[in-house]
Amino acid sequence: MHPITWLIIGAALFWTIFLILYRKYDLKKRGITFESGMAVFRTQRGLKAIDSFAKKHPTFLLHFGNLALVLGISLSIFVLFNFCYNLYFIFHQPARAIPGATFVFPGLVPGLTIYWWLIAIGILMFAHEISHGLLMRVHGVPTKSVGGLLLGIFPGAFVEPDEDKLALTPTLPRLRIYSVGPIANILVSLLCLLLILAFLSPKPGVYVWAIRENGPSHGKLQPGVRILAIDNIYLNSVDDLEKLDSFLIKPSDNVRILIENDGKEREVWVVADNFYSENRGNLGLSLTWALPRRSFFNPFLIAYTVVAELRGFTVFHPFVYQSAVSWSLIDMLKWIFVLNLGVGLFNLLPMIPLDGGGILQAILEKWMPKKKARKYCKYLSVAVLALIILNLLPYFIR
Repeated sequence: MHPITWLIIGAALFWTIFLILYRKYDLKKRGITFESGMAVFRTQRGLKAIDSFAKKHPTFLLHFGNLALVLGISLSIFVLFNFCYNLYFIFHQPARAIPGATFVFPGLVPGLTIYWWLIAIGILMFAHEISHGLLMRVHGVPTKSVGGLLLGIFPGAFVEPDEDKLALTPTLPRLRIYSVGPIANILVSLLCLLLILAFLSPKPGVYVWAIRENGPSHGKLQPGVRILAIDNIYLNSVDDLEKLDSFLIKPSDNVRILIENDGKEREVWVVADNFYSENRGNLGLSLTWALPRRSFFNPFLIAYTVVAELRGFTVFHPFVYQSAVSWSLIDMLKWIFVLNLGVGLFNLLPMIPLDGGGILQAILEKWMPKKKARKYCKYLSVAVLALIILNLLPYFIR
């Protein structure tokens, strides 16, 4: 059965049980309500801790808010541009197109277990909402409660402000308040990435990532084996892969592959087929290699890593890295990194009710009457929602 089917069945069972309990018992006394199609839990616990920290460190929080404001507006534009750019590929180069967004649930994303998902989502919501709450208190916006919610299959958390007071708050403080949540998630993700890079050491050389089923290498090579040479091209480092571009294999060529397995070298002979092209031979294997630590200073590589992990192409893998700690810890840090960065960036899209929509509305209200600004913000939110749905097309088509 498809994972989405299991997800729908699980959600249906949960909501059936929840609605029965909600009607039979007075869950409102326990802070649980059912409103606008959501199960919502509210509590006053934690508000005093938020107030206390905000009073002790107002200067630090204001500096953090200013940094978040600049990054939030910049990344909001960047994320919107990337969704538009990806949409271009979907319509003009559908064979190469990938979804601009995806559903991040266990069973739908390869390697994402329910345990890592719960831990990553918990840390994500905690960092996000606490940051909002701290900046609200610094700017004198009362907080009514903290809590969590479930809308369909989508969990969430919140620090509930006094909406009337928040609406009357000047533009600059509001921009800080809306920006800090997503930026806190991005900072958490980068911290986890730094920890991963500190624990991992890249292995030298090139390795087999996957073998095409019933292809020329099937039964002769295994994933994780190091490739020392293909024909007379020695692969001592990743840079040597460029030599393969000029190496033309023809169908039916008997190609020598030198491998290292368990510290021993041996030769394997593979007869190329014409799986992809009638004129070019194919060995039926794909290769992988470790990315050096310094390469992760490139923001585009960080974004690529998130996309690759969500699509099942694991960058941080025992094939190509040695770990100083348990690989279970690496997996946990990896998913905290992926989910915090992915959700943090997505939340900056200029669409209500996302934080990016709050940023957009605050900016529009600076230049026009509030009623007009809210109307334009709704129109733009509908346009961005349509953009998101169109970016999901490759996910459903394939």
